[in-house]
Amino acid sequence: MEKYEFLTELCARLWALPEEDAKRSVDYYSEMIDDRMEDGMTEEAAVAAIGDVDEIAKSILANASLPKTEVQPKKAGRRLRWWEILLLILGSPIWLSLIIAAAAVIFAVWASLWSVVISLYAVTVALGASSVGCIFGSFFMLETPGAPLVTLGIALVCAGLAIVFFILSDLAAKGMVRFTKLIIKGIKGMFTGKEQIA
Repeated sequence: MEKYEFLTELCARLWALPEEDAKRSVDYYSEMIDDRMEDGMTEEAAVAAIGDVDEIAKSILANASLPKTEVQPKKAGRRLRWWEILLLILGSPIWLSLIIAAAAVIFAVWASLWSVVISLYAVTVALGASSVGCIFGSFFMLETPGAPLVTLGIALVCAGLAIVFFILSDLAAKGMVRFTKLIIKGIKGMFTGKEQIA
């Protein structure tokens, strides 16, 4: 877990505290992480060394004085007026079609990027198969002078390219997995109303 994600989750769990106290606690743990990072720890290691965010939040809430942890009633959301509901219904052909179009564009971009990753793997397999085919093919060219050596050279080039393309394919696939997680967190954030951390 990264520092920003840890601090955001801690702040969310301290909602029952007054804003000032919650900010003081978050600032305290932010400084602790920074101190550990200055001592040479990575960001993830510094966050992990502090402990579980749930346990820390429970400890802070338990140590807070009773009046501070009283459950504050959540503000009720404003109810829509009849004319606002009517406008939403009448405008639904426009805003609904725009939402569907945006989702289709995001899906098309996502599918296109994954097709590039799959194509890279296909090129890797083709180069590997070509390399093996050239090695076996060189045995059938023994009568032609120099042909087996040329074919073996082509096999080595194909094998080298297959290794390079495999590395590129692997990096592209990992990048696409991260991109997919970002999209899912973004969509989840739209429905939960919380900012999602990448």
